[in-house]
Amino acid sequence: MATLDDLKKVVRSCPVIDNHAHNLLLPSKQDAHDLLTATTEAQGDALQDTKTSLSHIRAVRQLRKLYDLDDDATWDDLMGKRADILRGDFESFLQRCFTGIHTILMDDGLDDTTVYLYDWHDDFVLDKTLRIVRIETLAADILREMYRKGTLPIGPAIHNDDMCAEAWITFLQAFESSIVTEINDPDVAGFKSVICYRTGLDVKVAGDVQVATNGLEAFQSSYLPNCLQNDFRLESKGLNDSLVISTCRLLSAAAKQDSISKPLQFHTGLGDADIDLLRSDPSHLQPLIIAFPDVQIILLHTSYPYMRQAGYLATVYKNVYLDLGEVFPQVSRNGQETILRQCMEITPFSKLLFSTDAHHFGEVYWLALKQFREAFEKILVDYVENDDLTVDQAIQAAKDIYFNNSKRVYNLTTELPEIELDMQPRRTRAQSNREARIMQAPQPLQLAWKEIEPHEKPYDLGTFTKFFEQHSGLKYVYVQWLDYLGTLRARMLPIAAFHRLITSGERIGISRGNTGTLQNDHVTSAVTATGQLYVEPDITTLRLSHSRDPLASATVIGSFCNEDGRRSGCCPRNSLRTLTERFSDDHGITFLAGFEIEVVFLKQNLEGQYSPWTTNHAWGTFTPEQFEVAMPVLAEIADELTKIGIDIQQFHSESGPGQYDTSSRSTNCSSSWTACYASSSPSEQSRLRTACSHLA
Repeated sequence: MATLDDLKKVVRSCPVIDNHAHNLLLPSKQDAHDLLTATTEAQGDALQDTKTSLSHIRAVRQLRKLYDLDDDATWDDLMGKRADILRGDFESFLQRCFTGIHTILMDDGLDDTTVYLYDWHDDFVLDKTLRIVRIETLAADILREMYRKGTLPIGPAIHNDDMCAEAWITFLQAFESSIVTEINDPDVAGFKSVICYRTGLDVKVAGDVQVATNGLEAFQSSYLPNCLQNDFRLESKGLNDSLVISTCRLLSAAAKQDSISKPLQFHTGLGDADIDLLRSDPSHLQPLIIAFPDVQIILLHTSYPYMRQAGYLATVYKNVYLDLGEVFPQVSRNGQETILRQCMEITPFSKLLFSTDAHHFGEVYWLALKQFREAFEKILVDYVENDDLTVDQAIQAAKDIYFNNSKRVYNLTTELPEIELDMQPRRTRAQSNREARIMQAPQPLQLAWKEIEPHEKPYDLGTFTKFFEQHSGLKYVYVQWLDYLGTLRARMLPIAAFHRLITSGERIGISRGNTGTLQNDHVTSAVTATGQLYVEPDITTLRLSHSRDPLASATVIGSFCNEDGRRSGCCPRNSLRTLTERFSDDHGITFLAGFEIEVVFLKQNLEGQYSPWTTNHAWGTFTPEQFEVAMPVLAEIADELTKIGIDIQQFHSESGPGQYDTSSRSTNCSSSWTACYASSSPSEQSRLRTACSHLA
């Protein structure tokens, strides 16, 4: 029989489907937004007063722990530490912020120029991030494109009824076509309307002709005259109502005809200062709820302060659900508990959905989930202790609200992972869900870095000394590493500088932006230009360059470390090493890897044209031409590869003219990877060009 301790563990550790949240800011846009907005809807001058609110004071106390600061750290101290995090291993910090979140259903219509794309967030959750399409943003984009093409009546054309009617029909057809496309998009989990902000929740339900007529009148008389100065924002009663009704009609048809059910979320209750609070009462939606019983309607943000009205609607209408987001972390602890209790007064647990409504900052995801778990645990334990629920019923309610209800309502295929009551720490980004999905394991592996201590000397000085005693004439060392694009990067160090680097236990600092820079030095959106990584040479990979190198030199492969000297989760080499180590330690499985490389050799004639090196062979044959022409060169190539530690197992001809295959001996994955990339360095390419000089 389950106990109260079991209930607490489930409440504290159950993975969640975040059924409503928003994109994170790009690093370059962080300074344009204030973290103070995490705990308030206030803006402008009113924002500074939030520092004396209970919600802010509580968040500061909790953020001190997230930032690993002392209990007396001020808000300025927090902002200073946050700036350091942005310059450092920000992605590892975000992984911590997203702990416990299984899937995000992301409304990406808030803005599109300052935030990451929705699928970028996949790296921080256990399953895919899916989209929630904001219908007003979709409509504004269509109208903006019509203006660009010259098909939107502006200026004197507003008074031409025929032009306005034609433009209205064109717009409505494009809007409905786009809605249908999104309904059929597997990456779209649902839709959202912010009509609450624009014209209020009192949507006027009528017949199709009347709705279209009301829409056209608002389009011509209210929207078009101001659309340019309002940046195409839709804020005209008949027009906004028609968008909601058209969306509901199409969602209802899809549910009936194609069995595709995608919910429609409504912003309800609290919001920015420009909201009409009286018209944000969800009870205004009752006629719409009744008119479209096949459309699943989600009332967002607990409808605060209209929780009881929302709870009533979710209770008496099969197609209505109540979301429990945004008030975490924007309301005080006591207020949050009161809100949850009111939401649960009459509402079945099967009609309640968890969300963070987090936006812009990873900290908001972390605060929202942390505070929700604290309030939820207190309430469920109280219900059990007062015999309102059994422990098993409370555990089931927690699983349903956290996960199962959203899975059902949004028709998701993801599964609730088995909850380990012996709570395990979440994987870091470097052992991310992406690896688990690639492996297709029934249960994702819980990987953990084998970290060195921050101040531990990282290098084996014995191996280092032995290598340079055997090769005393070396003058340079090429320190090489692999970036995200598969490009081999390098720093050339004089031997004295390399000696100082190793004996002092230091590393080479590089910008994080360099890990995803294209070969033409353009920076991709996949990386941030802020912060540093540190390249740590692996002494075990030291190899001589070839004897004809104009410089007496050696090569060494490096891995990425963070500022504190720990392995970086964004290093390809670290990811491979940690994964194989964990398989060996936890499962007794050892992986071996080898490389099979197929090459087509060509020769150049006097006219500069190329033709196959050999033609008289097939797969696995050994002809006189091969014996006389190919074998001497292939043997020399094998010898050169052997000199750099690549043990060739066999080579043979393939079926194509001039095509040959070389296979290396299988060794542990890290060694094979190192050998493969060592052989692709400019130094070794030069060595192989020397071996192939016979082709000239």
